[in-house]
Amino acid sequence: MSKNFLQALQQKELSEFVGGSANVATLLYLQYLADLIHQMSCKNSKPFKTKQDIYIAQPELYQLSTAIHQTIGLGLNYRSSFSYDPNQKIMQHISFLFQKIIHILNNSMHIDPAALNLHPNRMQVCSFFEQLWNETRGFATSTPVINNLAQHERLIQTQCTENSRIVSRLLRTHEQIQVTKLSYLFEIGSSSQTVETRIIEQGLVRLKADLISEIQKLNPNYLFCTQWRIQRTLYGQYYLNMLIYHDANHSSLHIPQGNLSQQLNDTNDHLIQLVLSNPITGNLQVSKNALQGYSSLADWKELFKIMVSPLKYYYYQSRKISPSFNNIIY
Repeated sequence: MSKNFLQALQQKELSEFVGGSANVATLLYLQYLADLIHQMSCKNSKPFKTKQDIYIAQPELYQLSTAIHQTIGLGLNYRSSFSYDPNQKIMQHISFLFQKIIHILNNSMHIDPAALNLHPNRMQVCSFFEQLWNETRGFATSTPVINNLAQHERLIQTQCTENSRIVSRLLRTHEQIQVTKLSYLFEIGSSSQTVETRIIEQGLVRLKADLISEIQKLNPNYLFCTQWRIQRTLYGQYYLNMLIYHDANHSSLHIPQGNLSQQLNDTNDHLIQLVLSNPITGNLQVSKNALQGYSSLADWKELFKIMVSPLKYYYYQSRKISPSFNNIIY
């Protein structure tokens, strides 16, 4: 997997697959933490070296300082509980380092590496960072963390394999297909914030089903397959991603307008909506053969992998919501 897949996500205008462009910075931050913890866990990595009575900060300590500044800049120092939600599947070693950064901020242990020797309690500070490096190295190389990494990567590979199977099957039947990307945000009224998450998510799934039903009614006989998933950002925003595979001669799907609403109780004071007025849309034509103006199956496979690659760092999974795309074959 490309190390710069999130940049590719932006370049190919696929940020809706992480809940919108505003969330790309947070995913880049998680990627930075993953890279940093890899560097810190290397056998020869140290926060500093000593020469006589002088501490010389090493590149990894500067990188940790950058991560701390990023944490503050993203406002995550006020959201230290985000990794405690059992439905938010952040990679374990990323969550570990994030909690250490929160500890550093809460205990005023953040230092300028260039001014390490000027700190009034430099011995205590240096001892803390030596211990942090040892703990990080042990945690990052532990069996549970290695298994967790494999689980995230397996989720990506499974989805890529399933999608490749579906699109290959469609191209055996059709010379060309059109793929329409649709992404929507859910709106949850402030009065509904106190409703149990399980009930809210049941409502989201019903709204998704209503939308698919509307699309099917508006586009009879043109649809080959619909893939969909609901996800939630680290900041609590639910969103819907859809991939609709249809007749290439019917390039423009009829898309429902307005909003779809779902009551969460009988008094109408708890309401959630699927906002249809401003969908994020995109179209791509995929051809069995290498035709000019069409993407090949190999091109599509690469693009789909970029779409699901953020799952390496974070995804949301509950009893009602899964990071995996669900399929409807027509």
